[in-house]
Parts: sequence; C-alpha cells; structure tokens
Amino acid sequence: MTGKLKKLTAVLLLILVFAVFATVAAGCSATDFSNFNLPENDEYETKDWLSDECMKNELSAFLGACKDRTSLSESESPDDGDGEYAAAEYIASRLETLTGTKGDIRSFTQQCYEDEFKSANVVFEVAAKEGNNPDDNKVIIGTHYDNTYSSSPMGGKYSGYNYFAGTKAEGAMSDGTSVAVMLRLCEYFAGKTDELTVDIDFVFYGMGCYDYYGARDYYRSLGETGRSNIRLAVTLDNIGGDNLYLYFDEKPTPHGKFIMGIAKTVGYDNYVSEPPATQVDLPVKTVDSLPYTPFELLNESSVYFDSENICTVTSGSDNTFLLYRQDGYGKESIRGTSSDTLAELEKLYPDYSNQMSVAADLLVRSVMSEGFAEACGDGRSVSYGFWTSSLAAYIAGAVLGAALFAVTIIVVKKLRKKYAEPEMKRNIKIAVFGMDYEQPHDGDIFFDIHSPRDDDPFSDAFDGGNEKHDDDHKDDK
Repeated sequence: MTGKLKKLTAVLLLILVFAVFATVAAGCSATDFSNFNLPENDEYETKDWLSDECMKNELSAFLGACKDRTSLSESESPDDGDGEYAAAEYIASRLETLTGTKGDIRSFTQQCYEDEFKSANVVFEVAAKEGNNPDDNKVIIGTHYDNTYSSSPMGGKYSGYNYFAGTKAEGAMSDGTSVAVMLRLCEYFAGKTDELTVDIDFVFYGMGCYDYYGARDYYRSLGETGRSNIRLAVTLDNIGGDNLYLYFDEKPTPHGKFIMGIAKTVGYDNYVSEPPATQVDLPVKTVDSLPYTPFELLNESSVYFDSENICTVTSGSDNTFLLYRQDGYGKESIRGTSSDTLAELEKLYPDYSNQMSVAADLLVRSVMSEGFAEACGDGRSVSYGFWTSSLAAYIAGAVLGAALFAVTIIVVKKLRKKYAEPEMKRNIKIAVFGMDYEQPHDGDIFFDIHSPRDDDPFSDAFDGGNEKHDDDHKDDK
C-alpha cells in the first residue's frame, strides 16, 4: 500500500510542477528587449511642450473650466447640470486648438440598476504614416475625465440612496493631472505621424468613476478586428505624488522591461520604478474569480487585463495600501475626497507638475524608440482566462487536497512504524478451576469457566454465579 501511495504522490507532484512550469514558460519571451535606440530629435530634447509650466497651465485651465464633471447626473441632478458632457466638449475643443483636429465625442448609454444614463468618450486618433505600420499595430493611451463633484442619487425603488456622495472637489489628482498630460501627448504625437510606427488612440473615458464604463464601451466598440490590432493599453491614473510607479503584470513582461530600460537609460530610474515589494494585493475579484489585484489596476486597466498587454502609470504616494509608507511618508490620500483640489495638490505635492512631465516624457520616448512594437509583440502573450476560472480553482483544490491526503497517509504510516509499541503475543487459555488456580503471564487471555450457570456458561462474569452454586448445595442436603 505504501508503494502505491508513493507513486500516486509522485505523479501528483509532477503534474503540479508541470502546470507551474507551463504557465511560467508561456509568459516568458526568448527575446531580449533591453536594447533599444532612443529618438534623436533636437526639437524633442527641448521638451518645451511638456515643461512644468506648460503642465501647470494645462491642468489649471481644465479644472477652471470643468470643475463639475460628475457622471450619472444628467437626469438625477438637474441643478448641477450635465457636467460630464460639458467636460467632453471642452476636451474635444481643446484638442482642436492644440492639434487642428477636434476630438471625436462618442456617446453611449449605460443602464445602472433601474436608471439609464448617457455618457461619452472622447477619442483622438493619431495614425502612423502610410507604410510605417504595415501590421496596423495600435496603442491605446487613456484616462477617465469625470469626477464625483456632485452627489448622484439613485432613482426607482432605490430612491433616497446614492451611487456616490459628492466631494465638491474638482478632482485635481483624480484625474485632472492625467487629462492634462494626455492633452499634451496628443499635441506632440499629432505632429509626429511621419516618425510613428504604431497607431495611437488617445481615449478620454467617460463614466470612469463608476465601474469604468467608458473603457468598457470603447473596448467593446472596437469589435473583434479592432481588438486584434491592440499591442498595449496604457492607463494614466492619479499622477502628481512623490513617486511614479508603473504596473505591468504580476510577472515580468517584455514591454515592461523595455519601458523600464528606457527609464533607467534617461536617468529616471530614481524617480520611476515598479511597485515596491511592500505592495499589498487586494482580495478583490476583477477578472472572473481571480483575487489578483494590485490597487492601481483597479481602474481602466482592469478592462484590458487578461486580453491585452497593459501598463498603468500612477502616483504611488496616493496609494494607501502599502504595508510601509515608503513613498508617501504618511501624507493624506486626497484621491476621491473633498481635499482633491488643485490648492491641496500644490500644498501636499509641490513637485506634481514635474511628475506629469516625467510621465509624458517616458511615454513619448517609449513609443518613439526603435523596437517598441516588437517588445509589445502580438498583444498579450498569455491569457489568464482558464487559470482564473472557477473550474481551475476547483481542479487545483482537488489536486492539492489529494496530494496532501497522500502525503499525510505516508507520514502517519512512517510515524506509527517508528514509534509504535512492540506487538505482544497473546495466549488464549481456559481457567477450568477458576483464576485462583492459574498463574497468568503477560499476553495471557483466560476464559474462566468455573461454576457456570446451567443456562449461562459465562455466568462467572456476574455476581450471581456463587449464589446459584450455594443453592445447589442446599438441595443436596
């Protein structure tokens, strides 16, 4: 039996090792993307378009014109007006001023419980010169532009409840800084179509504060053909704190190595980093049953995760889910609060505009560098689809349970064999004249048949046996 259990355990362990190896191997690339050529452009090197002052002015103008950008408010908050759509109009017009081409406002309708709301994404497409991108490779760079300035009460039978309570803050960090960065990126790339080797869709997502509905609608609208051309989906989120973190995946990715390699080459390695080891993964299900999820992927990146290569560019100082506040030094987290104002941002993080410039600079250098499209490959090289399903969880649990059961049996058998008391030989004997005439030894088992009852041969086991014997003698007299 022990031999069979050992074989079964070995087989189960081999299956587990093979599954882990196959998963890791599927996500690894044999290509080294650490070598690349940075763009050589004197005009670019001046970086006037992304200077601190430029970023500050862009952010200030956006927040001044679009203080209330609340989604889910068209019909429920008539006094506040439709701030989200007004912000979409501002962005589209601002793009026309910066590039000569107005942004495309793409409306969509979203059902929320018993309420129905209208929202809109603003899309600005920059296509590479014909012949530069024969494979129609596409990169998506996006951020949500809405905020939660006004309360959003629910209707129908849920009347009296809120989708969210208004903060009365213009949302400087969430996500005004990202909008400003993207507007400047649009300005730069619109004039570089001759040098681009990929197409870029800049998407300002509507209804991002409520389950990222804008990103969902945009991704769905691409259709199967459009989605097949995506090589990377970048999300800008909450920029402006002390450190700039880039999230790619739980495992190393070629495009992640490529971008981080550029950051190191241009001297941003002390300012840009991947998440620290103290980062806590939240037990939040964002992809089927997968309790993945780094906090900074709980944004539009979650829409693309498991289907496309992703990159989230964000400020780690606003991340409250650190075991040790390595970057924030205990500073207040202003995201989504009444403190998320431009005045508070300037007070807490006076270097915020520099971080905005670094984020824009790094993205430009990455996209424009030779080898970028190759680093992104054909989109996501491995999908977590099966591995994050409930079936995979059940199978893994069953295999691990069986392996644990088999190992437990083997260990118990070995311990019993090693520490069990020596087996004692048993001798069965009959006490014909009673136990008074026997000399028992260890291992002896006696059956005392002295003076049995007529109707019960085992009567000596009870006190009544002697009484019956005395009665018999009385009859003889």
